[in-house]
Amino acid sequence: MQLMEVGRPFEAIITEQTILFEKMRKMGLIFLSVVGCCMAQSKTTSPTLKPILLSTDGSSRATAYIDSNKIAETENFVFVTYLDFENGEYLIKVKRFDKEEGKWSKPTAIDKVEDNHGGGSIVVDSKGYLHIAYGPHIGPFYYRSSTEKEQIDSWEERISVGSNMTYPSLVISKEDKLYLLGRHSISRGPWGLYLFTKEKGKDWSNGQELVRSNYIFWKDFYTADNPKNLTIKNGYTRWNKSIALANDGTIHISFKNYEMLPRNYKLEFTDKRNGGSYFVSHIYSKDDGETWYSGNKNIPTPAYPKDLEIISGGLDIKRVKANHGISNIVLKNGIDPYFVFSKEEMFNSGLFLAYMASGQWHTTQITKDADLNAVYYCPASITFNDKGELWVAATSIEKEKYNRNELWGTEQKHSFVTVFKISQDHNIDTVLVPKVPRPNWLPSISHFTGPKPKLLLTQGESTSDKTKVYYLEME
Repeated sequence: MQLMEVGRPFEAIITEQTILFEKMRKMGLIFLSVVGCCMAQSKTTSPTLKPILLSTDGSSRATAYIDSNKIAETENFVFVTYLDFENGEYLIKVKRFDKEEGKWSKPTAIDKVEDNHGGGSIVVDSKGYLHIAYGPHIGPFYYRSSTEKEQIDSWEERISVGSNMTYPSLVISKEDKLYLLGRHSISRGPWGLYLFTKEKGKDWSNGQELVRSNYIFWKDFYTADNPKNLTIKNGYTRWNKSIALANDGTIHISFKNYEMLPRNYKLEFTDKRNGGSYFVSHIYSKDDGETWYSGNKNIPTPAYPKDLEIISGGLDIKRVKANHGISNIVLKNGIDPYFVFSKEEMFNSGLFLAYMASGQWHTTQITKDADLNAVYYCPASITFNDKGELWVAATSIEKEKYNRNELWGTEQKHSFVTVFKISQDHNIDTVLVPKVPRPNWLPSISHFTGPKPKLLLTQGESTSDKTKVYYLEME
């Protein structure tokens, strides 16, 4: 199913909008540009929305990663977390916005962490207490909770969770049970995806390994005429995983599978390190983690790629043509899982929506980049508002500057964030481009939101530890 505006192709609209935006940008007319004529029944988003500068001391990955929810909200307040760099130290910061007064608090430094991978994931419980997990780049997660409701100035002592962990994903149930998902690393072995839980008033669990990388199976690529060059150092994996809890208690987890492939076995989708994401997938549990499924089949834990339902990509790496990126996962009406993924080819990148309906996965392309002036890819961050509209903040780059090696990491220097609003029937309603100096990237929309989605992003080159953190609210 192709996403279309009533009566006109989406690609044509975007092309005209991109040209219009560039003219307006050069004239300095806008802070947040509505780059789209909306559908007949949709509202035009106000052009007065302004990005708010929260920090000028952001780290090189201040609002990374899509794994981690950076924004929590109550009726009275919005809470955000980001990673600053001050006096040679990486600091976890939390800031609060008072909705009634319309004012931001001063930031509170929760803790210092090892490096720019240590950013936090934050949630708020039913009583208004904050919970945050953060900290390692291959180490223990750290967990803290606030000592007072809706306050950021005082926190309980930190608690270690797991070992050799990276990239926290934290969610909380209606009963205030915490679920913490992370990547586990092991020397010369398959890296895994681990889930920890904590019931109210109890200790954290020891952790359950859910999925493993394909490391032990790469030996199948051994050939007698090339026995040494088909080895790899370890089971390095980058999942970009995300977790969500359905109204009926089902645990949903989505992820890509980036890993290092057999040395000197170059393929179309691999990068300079000979790594690549060759599929995106999804697993779920209806009994609070006792048994797990992918598609309609029960899977063992830990599961390997061969056990999973592949939503895009494939297990035969010789046939995969594009590197895959992925967003966080969200639930429509608290039931059906949705996420966005990108197919990053040598000279182009397409953005796709994946969603489950009646127990089956469907995919549809959001953009047809062959006809656009810009291309879109992940990291992307998504959320539903209370009207059932899907907001997608995707990383973008002008087509003429497209370089697949620049889509992530130290070479990133030209990107900007584009926000799509998609109606319940999967039509593009609105396209927004925040008026923030380029490069800007690492978008993070609140995974759990109300009527107005909130967005954090980082402005500055990826090699800099003097970036800016911006916040903006959309309606």
